[in-house]
Amino acid sequence: MHDAGLLMVDLKPSSFVWDSAAGRMLLVDLNACVRGPKARIIGVTEGWSAPEACAQPYVADVRSDVFSLGRLFGVLAVR
Repeated sequence: MHDAGLLMVDLKPSSFVWDSAAGRMLLVDLNACVRGPKARIIGVTEGWSAPEACAQPYVADVRSDVFSLGRLFGVLAVR
């Protein structure tokens, strides 16, 4: 996605589903997906999104998705 210039900016547990037949996770929620290296964000889920994606004027980049993935993995690691 990043190679295509897309940012998720709102990765959270409900953004994924488990495909048991294929044995893999699928990304299903592309509602907040934006295009551009420095894109304006419409809205994000606080607590899952990077601080810069939650602040005004909602500017984010690839590092914002890395932050969200780290947050997601951190929660999964303790469960």
